[in-house]
Amino acid sequence: MSTDLHSPLDTATAIRTRRSVPFGRLSAEQPEIPEALVWTLLEAAHWAPSHGNTQPWRFGVFTGAGRARLAEVLATSMAAHKGLTDANAEAVAELHAAQQATQAQAPVWIVVAAKTPAITKFPPQEEDWATAAAIQNLLLAARAHGLGSKWMTNAAVMHPATLPALGFEEGCRPIGLVYLAQVDEWPEGRRDPVAGQVMWVRE
Repeated sequence: MSTDLHSPLDTATAIRTRRSVPFGRLSAEQPEIPEALVWTLLEAAHWAPSHGNTQPWRFGVFTGAGRARLAEVLATSMAAHKGLTDANAEAVAELHAAQQATQAQAPVWIVVAAKTPAITKFPPQEEDWATAAAIQNLLLAARAHGLGSKWMTNAAVMHPATLPALGFEEGCRPIGLVYLAQVDEWPEGRRDPVAGQVMWVRE
């Protein structure tokens, strides 16, 4: 696997070969991903389209020991989602241990949120769509540089307590959680013929 900043895949190849890579396909050994490469991927995300150039995307990047903080917040949010209290101490402890193990499997985790400007004439869902486009740019750039990724929207990251606990600014909405990692085996992909999903009007 190469993470050479100067020889990425061409765009069409990155699009066709991008896959959501499950943990089982990640390399057992996960060296740190160069910070310069992470910035390259974030820059690609930053050039997504947004109506009125509002640039609503916000990214929280967690690496190294920062992953433990992310794990603690996600475990706490998941416990709240499940309705667990101090009376369920053992179950809560298991959640925290499991979340720490999850975050340890990938060297980079990115929490992505959308922020609606204080003054805007556009509906807030447009900011969510723009942020989703930013995530797609990020995923394609990761594939182009040889990195596996997955966009997750589980109950923990989407819980309303998660973004404030992680330090995101007020008014942000969670759009998802992305991990970046080296891959041992790329998943196969399948798509139906595109013609079955196209309406083409010529007259």
